[in-house]
Amino acid sequence: MAGVGVGVGLVVAACGAGDGDGATETPREQCLRLRDHLVDVQLQSVTADREQHQAALKAALDVAFVGDCVERMDDEARDCRLAAHDAAALVACDVAAAGGAAGPPPEASSER
Repeated sequence: MAGVGVGVGLVVAACGAGDGDGATETPREQCLRLRDHLVDVQLQSVTADREQHQAALKAALDVAFVGDCVERMDDEARDCRLAAHDAAALVACDVAAAGGAAGPPPEASSER
């Protein structure tokens, strides 16, 4: 569960949303969808008490996360995070948002 805390910390610091047809959604709807997606990504390996963990994370990321997401995150950042299927891809979105090169983290690279 410690990994979930670290992942949630990265997510809260970065905030984002938008896979699929987000054009018809309001920013708040996109951010709610992003919150749910981020919870799903963080709980990929959780098997015990999954529903409890899911409810706790959604509650923890409710008002503050959604507000920050709506206020501070642009569509591109939300889209990147909604397309992320694992923690490494979420980190790549954070790097891209910070002005770094998008792509897999260095340890995932095959070049050495």
